[in-house]
Amino acid sequence: MKEIKLTLSLRKVMQRIEMYSYYTGEARKKAGLPKELAAGMQASSDDSVQLYDHVSSAIGELSKMLSRFLGICSVHYEGSADDKEIYNAVFSLIPPFNYPLEAFPQIEEAMENYAVMRILGLWLQQHKPDEVVAITTETQQHSLHLRELFALRKRPGKIVRNDDNIITL
Repeated sequence: MKEIKLTLSLRKVMQRIEMYSYYTGEARKKAGLPKELAAGMQASSDDSVQLYDHVSSAIGELSKMLSRFLGICSVHYEGSADDKEIYNAVFSLIPPFNYPLEAFPQIEEAMENYAVMRILGLWLQQHKPDEVVAITTETQQHSLHLRELFALRKRPGKIVRNDDNIITL
């Protein structure tokens, strides 16, 4: 089986975190939470340094899950040489022979969902610990979905050839 590469766009993950936390903060403002408290849970580009501290934790957890369920996984980061910004995490692994290759696009999407929630949860533990429970529940759901995808296998089957029964005289 050939090596598979799964790519996680860290820029997209950060954008989703900022968007998710923004809408959550706005909903809390409308629910009556003081503006200062609601603004404290809205991640922005100013928080990117702190958020990137949590990226390595989420990527390490994803790598462990891939190694445990699919095969030994290695991770490397891609970035631009000029500004040294990391923009992709690339996971490389050789899956089992009976794993359906059609599942890998779903795995990439599920990995992104998990990373967004995990990083956001770690960040909220520092800023709004009372909001972490909802995020942790969603992170667990994404983790379960990943494990279900990792458990997929193709059933072995027998190839029947019709010409095996032909007798030539």
